[in-house]
Amino acid sequence: RYLPISNELIWWSERSVWGHLYLYDITTGELKHAITHGNWLVRDILYVDYDRRELWIQTAARVSERNPYYRDICRLHIDTGELITVLASNDDYRVYKQRGYEQIAKANGSMIEPMSGIAPSGNYLVTTRTRADKVPVTLLLNRDGDTLMEVETTDTSDLPNPWQWPEPVKMTAADGKTAIYGTLFRPSDFSEEKRYPVINIIVSGPWLAAVPHGSFHTSRGYADRYYFQGAALAELGFIVAVIDSRGTPLRDKAFQDTSYGWIPSSANTSDHRTAIENLAERYPSMDLQRVGIFSQTGYQGALQNLMECPDFYKVGVINMHQDSRLIGCTAEADKYQGVDGPAKGKHFPEQLADRWQGKLLLIHAQYGEFFKCYPPAGTFRVVDAFQKANKDVDLLMVPYVAGAMGSYEMRRAWDYLVRHLQGIEPPKEFKLSECVK
Repeated sequence: RYLPISNELIWWSERSVWGHLYLYDITTGELKHAITHGNWLVRDILYVDYDRRELWIQTAARVSERNPYYRDICRLHIDTGELITVLASNDDYRVYKQRGYEQIAKANGSMIEPMSGIAPSGNYLVTTRTRADKVPVTLLLNRDGDTLMEVETTDTSDLPNPWQWPEPVKMTAADGKTAIYGTLFRPSDFSEEKRYPVINIIVSGPWLAAVPHGSFHTSRGYADRYYFQGAALAELGFIVAVIDSRGTPLRDKAFQDTSYGWIPSSANTSDHRTAIENLAERYPSMDLQRVGIFSQTGYQGALQNLMECPDFYKVGVINMHQDSRLIGCTAEADKYQGVDGPAKGKHFPEQLADRWQGKLLLIHAQYGEFFKCYPPAGTFRVVDAFQKANKDVDLLMVPYVAGAMGSYEMRRAWDYLVRHLQGIEPPKEFKLSECVK
């Protein structure tokens, strides 16, 4: 964040392994001091209070027994580094944060008022308290964290009756020591006496943590869609897991860097398999003889998991598989895999095609919003490898999709999972409604 009034810059850096804030003098370019430090993470700067020389920030992982993805709310003095916890619990807190350009406009005397969950006076805060297994509640608080008013509680009257809240779950990675986290979805009519096929939703990238830690639309950004997808797939009769393995962001640098040089390992194959196996030990209703993968936006890890664990996964549905050698977005391929390409000794999915024994549906649009970044050539390359290996693969190519996946493609994906993991015939040509943006 640029501080135009004092000609300073607040810079976020992982130079100490954890992401922290550093204060720079813009005139000289010199580092004044580290504002924060420790084995925890600064997640967001919410608001800059120029008069008090104070930041409102969100941190994570400061309490060891708490889910490290849950954000708290703090006030931080820029010069002394004094950190005051305003609000923290075993929940995530979502706050609309002030944008940098609005800050600058205000400092320059513009009439633009900065939109923010923090009042312009710095004395009040509006936040939504949320967790995957709880009803979201929006609160008005003062700067000391006292609740002045419950603004709104989410209306859940239209939820299925009965309704199974998803469960936040903690597991251990394949290294036997690193804690990883996820969210587990069950059908609304779930019974512990039954055994259910399992779907692992994999959409991880070195830039993307996909697990919805909040409920409904209160998860962080991109992740909220997987709350709805997880719940929808569960209603079809599956137990559904969304897991962030090693190699994904929002933890310390070392956690994320395990995927550097090889983008597919952001969906660490060993971590995902170990996590599902551990969950099945905890919950015998999960049937490990019927495990599949679904990915709305395949990136690369979903298909990689299938090809590397053909003895574990029986069915896969991958939409928009992405080959890092063909990605038209250097912000992804070059940044995380290097300009010289992937790390040595790695095998792309098509090189493992001869190992696959299950059922696989690949879906791709010939044109659409993601076409330039993720062209269908990556999917064609995989199909070609399956053909050469004399392996069966199902391919659905559609002319155009406005987003990542339309209602027709989603219905075909659901049909495929139900047919091949549950062994039953789905309703013929059931019509799904399009999502209204």
